Amino acid sequence: MNNFDKLKINLPKNSYTKFCIAKNFSTLGVDWKEKTSGDVVLTLSGKVMSNSFSLGSITVQNYTQLLKNLYENAYLDIKEDDFLNNSTVYIVDVKKDIQVEKDTSDYISKLREVFYASTRKIEVPIFINKLGFAESLLLKPVAKTLKDSFSIYSKYAELQATKNKYPNYYQQFDVSFLNDCKQIIRFERRLQSFKAIRDAFHIKRNGAVCVKDILFSEVDVVKEKLMQLIGDNNL
Repeated sequence: MNNFDKLKINLPKNSYTKFCIAKNFSTLGVDWKEKTSGDVVLTLSGKVMSNSFSLGSITVQNYTQLLKNLYENAYLDIKEDDFLNNSTVYIVDVKKDIQVEKDTSDYISKLREVFYASTRKIEVPIFINKLGFAESLLLKPVAKTLKDSFSIYSKYAELQATKNKYPNYYQQFDVSFLNDCKQIIRFERRLQSFKAIRDAFHIKRNGAVCVKDILFSEVDVVKEKLMQLIGDNNL
């Protein structure tokens, strides 16, 4: 089962109902932009599914609850069939959180060594500015036309770096849960084109991708990419 941290989708104008006086609204984990055509570009973060003991994610097991949350908190009524079959996926972030025993920077440092040895001219290993060199690793494809990147970072460091940007998100967490987050490394794969999404999820047909195509997929897209990056190196 894949865990999604972000979905950016297009919903046709007849596939949703908006119960909100304001033309634009903002709620935790939801961004909304209405086109002149009546279609809406909807960006959903796993934050919309978070609670005191969960960072939140979108999965095949909880998408019906996601739609309920959108109705109750974001004033959006989206029918299940429209969400699954009539949507168009533009961008998707797929994540995998791993609890480690030692300091997260130790593991990230080792992975950096492996990637420098294996990626060569395919991907460029850099780091995420807001998190720093020790706590993050970002692999971007050399070819600008490729829209498939992979990041590895300390989730606790990321929470600390963004807590002022998302205060409601950060402040909801229980102290004991935040302490547990200190040992979490997040592996995240970002796909930003139809081709990249189709290739990652092994979708054989051409054209656009809908939410159902990725939500019900049995392909472990994070693990697959990690194995490609590691190559013949042993961790």
